[in-house]
Amino acid sequence: MRSLLAAFLLCFAVLAAPSAATAQVSGSLSGVWRGVFAGAGNQPTEFQANLADMGGRITGDTTELSTRGADSYFYLGDIRGTHQGDMVRFTKTYDGTGGRSHVVEYVGRVLPGGRRIVGTWSIGTTTGQFEMVR
Repeated sequence: MRSLLAAFLLCFAVLAAPSAATAQVSGSLSGVWRGVFAGAGNQPTEFQANLADMGGRITGDTTELSTRGADSYFYLGDIRGTHQGDMVRFTKTYDGTGGRSHVVEYVGRVLPGGRRIVGTWSIGTTTGQFEMVR
């Protein structure tokens, strides 16, 4: 698991590095995104996000499979946020499924081409990285 986390963090560092060819992204982020988040000493967790981007207002939902314990179940969350240029900000609120009902703040950057978002998540003072690809 440590090698998976190390590979994820290396990939994140490379993708998040600014380049001389950084272009503004103004296209819609609507659609299905596959992602992973890591940090706070936990193993990387995969998720799926279904986004609707209506004039820079983002709504949607997320699904992630429980990675703890013997039982398998999904954590579900609602997304609300904004998209302006290449910046994305949204809040994921877990709906209580699987015992999670907290809020996570995400801030990211849409990379040129509009098919990848990288950034950070936070719950209070706890933070980590995330990446989403469509």
